[in-house]
Amino acid sequence: MTKPENLAQYRDWYKNGYDACVGFAQIRNLPVKPFIDIPADFIIDKDTYVSDGKNYSHTTVSSVIKVDMTPESGCASSIAKTETLRVVNNGNSYHIDVQENGERVSQPVQAEIKGGEENSAIYTDAKVVNGIPLKCLPESATTQTVGQVCMIQTQGSTKFIGYDGKYVAGYVRALTAKDQFGVVITEPVSVKVSASIDPKVFIIK
Repeated sequence: MTKPENLAQYRDWYKNGYDACVGFAQIRNLPVKPFIDIPADFIIDKDTYVSDGKNYSHTTVSSVIKVDMTPESGCASSIAKTETLRVVNNGNSYHIDVQENGERVSQPVQAEIKGGEENSAIYTDAKVVNGIPLKCLPESATTQTVGQVCMIQTQGSTKFIGYDGKYVAGYVRALTAKDQFGVVITEPVSVKVSASIDPKVFIIK
């Protein structure tokens, strides 16, 4: 899952825009709506990866804070949810976006070329998050936009690799917008190996 490292800073970034709208509304004597409550467990993205070694499924459920900056709207705020479904089945890639209003938008089916396996040797530093063992890029590999990147450590003969050949990111500390809404962290919640998989997860209708 991906979440703000500092929820208060993340909330305040959007609240500042809301407050500016409220100021314009007050000048015009327009009523405003209260700023939406942001839950303490707010998650930006929840990613679920499933693979049987040949076929792949990646689902992302996203939440974003929205503020209507029009005073006539009462400076309405909300949390919008969207979903992205991507499946690679028998070499074909299927992609569907589920919009905020529930509309499903399908992308054209494409042939997918499986990528070569990423070199795991570049991940040298051990780390454990939520009881899940990870291997991270060394500190020397950090940049101004990414503070740390870790892959989920191989368990037995199981490697956590996407169809593109890249290891699934188990932990990322993103610094891209640290001066706006703050640092964003991706961390693992659970990992299951050799679990029973319903083949239907690799079918998108």
